[in-house]
Amino acid sequence: LLGPDPAVGFVGLALLRELCVTYTAELPIPPTIILSGGGFVDTHELGVPYCFDDHPKLAAWASELSHERTVVGPVPGQVLQLVPHAHGRPISVQSHPAVTSDPERLAKLRARPRPVGPLPLRTVLPSLDPAGWSAALTRVDRSLQALVAPLMAHPQGDAILGCHRWNDRVVGPHRVLLRLVDGPDGRVAWRALDLRESRFVALDGIDEATILQVWPFGIEVGLQDLDGLLSGTLLIWDVLGVALRHWSAHGPGMASALCALLSEAARPEATAVALADQLNALGHPTHPEQLVSPSPLRDSIEATADALT
Repeated sequence: LLGPDPAVGFVGLALLRELCVTYTAELPIPPTIILSGGGFVDTHELGVPYCFDDHPKLAAWASELSHERTVVGPVPGQVLQLVPHAHGRPISVQSHPAVTSDPERLAKLRARPRPVGPLPLRTVLPSLDPAGWSAALTRVDRSLQALVAPLMAHPQGDAILGCHRWNDRVVGPHRVLLRLVDGPDGRVAWRALDLRESRFVALDGIDEATILQVWPFGIEVGLQDLDGLLSGTLLIWDVLGVALRHWSAHGPGMASALCALLSEAARPEATAVALADQLNALGHPTHPEQLVSPSPLRDSIEATADALT
């Protein structure tokens, strides 16, 4: 009874159980399970052509260990088709002729030695010149203020408000630090959430060697990427990963808060801007307004706000 947890060490079994059993436990009928997600990413991140490229292997193991359950793990280029009234395997997997891959190249990428240590922070958007940096910083300062109230309403806001001590020190009103990087000549801008004023304020003289010891919550990101994220040019999924670093003493995490505050569902207008840009780049002229459903309530709120201002 006092021995180690028997589940310790069975990481693979725990993962399969989480994906195939726990995650689907609340569904009314035994589902067909599709392991997917991630999409293509730069090989800079994990040394593989796309995240979760082990889905086919996981699906094969899960199917072999199951009884009359269907588990599939498609990769980019494969098409899943529902087969009505099929017995045993209601989904067929086919290849799309427009998407091809190079198996030999993918095998070489998987065989590469994995990088050791933290990956360098990169940016999604190109670096800014001095004038562009100043303009972007002005836009970001204005947009950040609109995030304070929803951040405080998020569970991460409870963690920020409830964090009064960190590393045996009393934490003051500045508890969330933003490090905005990739400025001209290595320029860095610092912003902090001031709980007394309920707004982000500019800071100088930050000791970078003691950031993690002094600040319980923080985010490090390229200024141009944060500007693009707040303006709608980028989606939150474009910057999560090696384009953004974050840390949290307590709570679900700063990344969780960003996903809730800046996700597609939370900001449909900004998402429409990003999608319209992609469609225009693909040769399909599109205006963001075409992608957003009319909302009488939103129009009424905007009209009231315009009247008040």
